[in-house]
Amino acid sequence: AWLQPVDEWPVNTILDDFENRGIPADSSTWPFCTHGSESAGHRAIPTVGFGPGDPALAHTANESITLAELRDGVAGYHSIFTALLRRDAVDQVSPRAADAAEK
Repeated sequence: AWLQPVDEWPVNTILDDFENRGIPADSSTWPFCTHGSESAGHRAIPTVGFGPGDPALAHTANESITLAELRDGVAGYHSIFTALLRRDAVDQVSPRAADAAEK
């Protein structure tokens, strides 16, 4: 298991962008396994889980989402990618990554 504090990057950057775009979001835990245990737990890579739909149905035989949830998910993924690729967000990762982003 792992936990990314909500007041640290990347969670704070994502939640701020969601708020600015009017996307409802909260920070919680997931009741199922992801590959985040490898990226965050073993490799210390900041890892955030996000997905549309009801987490109770995720990775089950009855997994499904509505079209509205699919649209919300697309908006959420767009927000995450654009928030984390902004210059100020890249600076938080590493100076080397920030230099590469300028090229």
